[in-house]
Amino acid sequence: MKIVLLDDHPMMLKSITQTVGSIPDFELLGAFDSAEKLRSYVEHFHREEEKLLALVDLQIGANYSFNLINELSKKGIICAVYSMYSQVPFVVKAFQNGAKGYIFKNYSEENFIDALKILATGEPFIPPEITAAFARTSSIFASLTKKEQQVAELIMRNFSNKEISEELNIGKRTTENYLARLYDKTGCSSRIELERYFQGRNGTAKTNAEGI
Repeated sequence: MKIVLLDDHPMMLKSITQTVGSIPDFELLGAFDSAEKLRSYVEHFHREEEKLLALVDLQIGANYSFNLINELSKKGIICAVYSMYSQVPFVVKAFQNGAKGYIFKNYSEENFIDALKILATGEPFIPPEITAAFARTSSIFASLTKKEQQVAELIMRNFSNKEISEELNIGKRTTENYLARLYDKTGCSSRIELERYFQGRNGTAKTNAEGI
């Protein structure tokens, strides 16, 4: 299996490079620190060629990599996210954009390698510890409208109601209506419960919602 890496943290990229280089039957073609460099490298990739796995950090600089994952997947490249973010909605959105795997950065080297080997077989990889939550959240996200998903994503990123209104250019009452719909669809009864539902145990920094 040929593999390319994307991570903008030099030490992390070096560590992953060394680990991947030690796996039999895996060939590391390139390690990149920006989406632009990776895009340039795979520009001429064709589906007919040998399978290529792109291991992509979820957040590069101030941007999420969802758009990049979508682009690469449409080119026939197997995409997997490697991230510190363990909130289930992030995993769901990555898969919605074409990801075939999601690996947590706190995994041991052994578990990391096992996940890559599963992906190399063509099977998807979802962290076993969130399988049930992933299925539940995927079902709920599938029932959300595009705007409801945008509101949910901003809640994941700790946006207040006022900030959601400003970010989406909608009125306060409209924001409240979207929240009410999310309460109904998730079974939550308050903003605090909704935040916990979409954020997991940790909040996230405000970054570009459009992705890379």
